[in-house]
Amino acid sequence: MANSRIDLSTRLASVRASRGEKRVYLAPATTTSTSEAPPPPTTAKPRPVVVKKTTTTTAKPKPKPQAQPKPAAATSTTPTTASSRPMPSGGSHNSSQEGNASWYEASYHANNPWICAHRTLPMGTVITVTAVSTGKSITCEVGDRGPYGGNNRILDLSKYAFSQLANPSSGVIYVKLSY
Repeated sequence: MANSRIDLSTRLASVRASRGEKRVYLAPATTTSTSEAPPPPTTAKPRPVVVKKTTTTTAKPKPKPQAQPKPAAATSTTPTTASSRPMPSGGSHNSSQEGNASWYEASYHANNPWICAHRTLPMGTVITVTAVSTGKSITCEVGDRGPYGGNNRILDLSKYAFSQLANPSSGVIYVKLSY
């Protein structure tokens, strides 16, 4: 096969060179034997680990607030029966209520995950919610109005508070409220 090789360099040199271009001659082909060992594979160098240093701040600590004198408590011999928790507004003054509860998600739940929505209880009322089926209970604060729609629910809990009572995929659970 080596004898049948066509020398392309002479053929290309005469045909292709035109218009004053430099003639390009092809180098003769070289053959390699298969008995030689292939070159060793190159290994990539490991990259150095870069450690970012954080700068220390020289901020001064905030001053502690001055303690203000507490007013003297008035002593009374009559016992007080008033609760610190507000009573529900409108309608009945029951201290408990039963019905369905569901969950909802809002952006402000990140600030207070123990928030719930009730139609009539005053904002800030702390209520105890007990899942009737499991007996689990949580304490949450009324911070929103709802639930809305004609779906016979009495309470909307934040998703986190609901998950403490039942799996959120259940959607609605039967609860007892105490306030």
